[in-house]
Amino acid sequence: MLPNAQNKRIADKENHHYQVVKIGWYGRKFIRNCPMHFDIIDGKIWLKRNLIEIDLKTIFRENKVPKSDIVLDFLSPKMRECSDYALA
Repeated sequence: MLPNAQNKRIADKENHHYQVVKIGWYGRKFIRNCPMHFDIIDGKIWLKRNLIEIDLKTIFRENKVPKSDIVLDFLSPKMRECSDYALA
């Protein structure tokens, strides 16, 4: 836990890039991290990183986004073949 860190939402709606970044100080060290990142590319959600407590795949599915429209971009293309989600 970083008591002096804040979560910041970054939403570039024009280019369809969405992130949460954590920035702040831990003692004398400046911390920056991106615990969540997804893009929308050609109508599909490309989940690039999800280190938050909420499972974004579940949120998308609860909002009626089909698995065929979700790309687990944090997996290699070969590993994506083993998932139930879109390859690209």
